[in-house]
Amino acid sequence: MPKLITALAILVASVPLSGCVTMSSQTGNATYMGHAESLDVTEMGKAEKAGQTCSQNIAGIVSLGDSSIGTAKKQAGINQIVTVDTVYTGYGRLYGKICTTVRGI
Repeated sequence: MPKLITALAILVASVPLSGCVTMSSQTGNATYMGHAESLDVTEMGKAEKAGQTCSQNIAGIVSLGDSSIGTAKKQAGINQIVTVDTVYTGYGRLYGKICTTVRGI
């Protein structure tokens, strides 16, 4: 039983140090964080199609989804990317979400 308690304590202590969708705030630790980035890839005019993909991470242990540009492009049938928008949302180090939106023709 003591080995189980030690193993659980190590696991709980290491959670804040791990994870794929963890973010740091410039103002210190925050309960909720949101951040967005936008990238204009080409100046080809108005985008006709849009595809969005998201990934989530729970407590640095469980990762779900795919927020890659390639997957969003394929989902919408885009041949030429015009813009890429990425939105990061996090609640401390317990939950993180990244959504990527690709627009193009």
